[in-house]
Amino acid sequence: MLSNLKALKVADLRRILADAGAPAPARATKADLVARITDNDAAQLIYQSRYNPQQEQQQEQQEQLPEPTLPTPAPPSPAQEPDKPLSPADAELEKRKARAARFGIPLVATPSDDKEKLQERAKRFGVEPPLDAEELERRRKRAERFGTAAPVRPFSSALLLSWSFPERRLISSLCVYPHSLALPLFMSSTTKYTDMGWPEEDALWKYSSLTEPLLTSELARLSFARSTSDTDSLSFQPCPNPASANQDRYVVQQWQLPDGLWSFRAVFDGHAGHATADYAVQVLPDQLRQNLQSVQSRHPDQISKFLVDSIIAFDDSIAQDFLRLVPDPQAIAKMTDDQLRSIIDDLEASPERVQSIKRCMHGSTALIALLDPPKHNLWVASLGDCQAALGRKDKEGKWSTSLLSAFHNGCDAAEVQRIRQEHPGEAECVHNHRVLGAIAVTRALGDHEFKLPPIFTERVFARTNPGFSFSATNLNDFLSRNHTPPYLSNRPDVRHVSLADRDQSQEIRLIMCSDGLLDLYSGQSEPSSKLDQLAEIWFNALDNRDKSLDAYNNLALALLRHALGGSDTEKVSRNITVEMQFRWMDDTTILVQRI
Repeated sequence: MLSNLKALKVADLRRILADAGAPAPARATKADLVARITDNDAAQLIYQSRYNPQQEQQQEQQEQLPEPTLPTPAPPSPAQEPDKPLSPADAELEKRKARAARFGIPLVATPSDDKEKLQERAKRFGVEPPLDAEELERRRKRAERFGTAAPVRPFSSALLLSWSFPERRLISSLCVYPHSLALPLFMSSTTKYTDMGWPEEDALWKYSSLTEPLLTSELARLSFARSTSDTDSLSFQPCPNPASANQDRYVVQQWQLPDGLWSFRAVFDGHAGHATADYAVQVLPDQLRQNLQSVQSRHPDQISKFLVDSIIAFDDSIAQDFLRLVPDPQAIAKMTDDQLRSIIDDLEASPERVQSIKRCMHGSTALIALLDPPKHNLWVASLGDCQAALGRKDKEGKWSTSLLSAFHNGCDAAEVQRIRQEHPGEAECVHNHRVLGAIAVTRALGDHEFKLPPIFTERVFARTNPGFSFSATNLNDFLSRNHTPPYLSNRPDVRHVSLADRDQSQEIRLIMCSDGLLDLYSGQSEPSSKLDQLAEIWFNALDNRDKSLDAYNNLALALLRHALGGSDTEKVSRNITVEMQFRWMDDTTILVQRI
């Protein structure tokens, strides 16, 4: 199977992984894709169903058989006089006659469509006849006279394109954008093709080249850009495939407490599924608000401790909800497969119990910012690899930036050292920059496959739907490395910043984002030593944004535009409209708060 997989195109390998629910990163090489398929049971089944080796062998044998002898073609019709060229209709008729004679099939006459039938059909389907230049000129003058919209041409239904280039496959589908002639004259959309900067993919994809103001409007629509209180926000995933739906979540709330109005902002980057991030959005903010009211002192250290304790307790409750539903590890170890299947069937019969299991199996990072009523103190709690950057502008207009979040990722040397110290003698506790070779983040909510005894993963989680779903490794390799859990931590880093000495006229902004924004600048997760440089880039980009495109007055939208290509309208158009079956960028959530 390995040699057959290597013979496939990269795009075909990506489709197999996407259909198996294990989409590969955009920068994955062909060797990486082949390895992921061989390590994924679902992907192997999809490959075997589509590329049956026996069928391929039979097809090759059939191709080697001699071609059947074609019937003797009928004598050609008398040649036309050289000075009397055929009309287009006669030429087409002669081609059809020759084709019929070649393959020995009868010639079927083409039904004639008279003008009345064509007009009746156009009226039935609401299709207007093409307009000549004279009619367009009359419409333009009428529009100028009455001050109406610019004249437009009617557009036909989108066409399904299926073309082939000599050396590249053209992947195309129904265009979701109207033809450029259907737009007002100051807006246009043109169909183009791109390799997305990946020549090794040996494929081209269709995208719509948009002009302003349509480009900015479409980006705002797709990213759900909005403003709430002092915060601009958005969450963006342009891939329309339901299997690639955005798993990021965010919260913007104001808490009216006895001592004043507290500001709460949070970003949750879900992975392996939506359940944990959804649950965090629904439950964690209310728990934090209630716990904050019971904190006796407003001393910064007490607030920091309250954040740490509350987040740990929230994640522990996810595990406890699951453990109440299943027997203890010793009992599970003694059960037969049929007994376990009966227990799991009972669990899956209840939607509430299914959600409890999914909240354990899925995971989410957490990035939380808390600002006190007088705006003198800011706390940022981070769990995972989302990022928060604070910027202060001095009197000369220069930004001073600082990172307020940790980088809990397998690429961070400090985190790798911590995990290895907690699991001495386990060489693969971090493998290929991933915990147990499976997950990139080193701290998270949920993901209790990495925190509970491995028997729960082997005998419970793996038997539920959809089962073990980490594409970077398979279940057997994961279990062989899982000896002394927990490997993932649920303890957040909390950093406090005093703003009491601020000049009231000083401009201060807080940027919070999921790691998708980092990927747009780097193509991969960056070590924490380079994150400071990104923070400076972000704040300067907001100052240097194109004010003519600032109709939405949304700083999060301006930052996303900069990350996607800025003034390069072709690059931005390509990133937001390219028609691909797998995601070409990570979920990206951005919050910009004016403090």
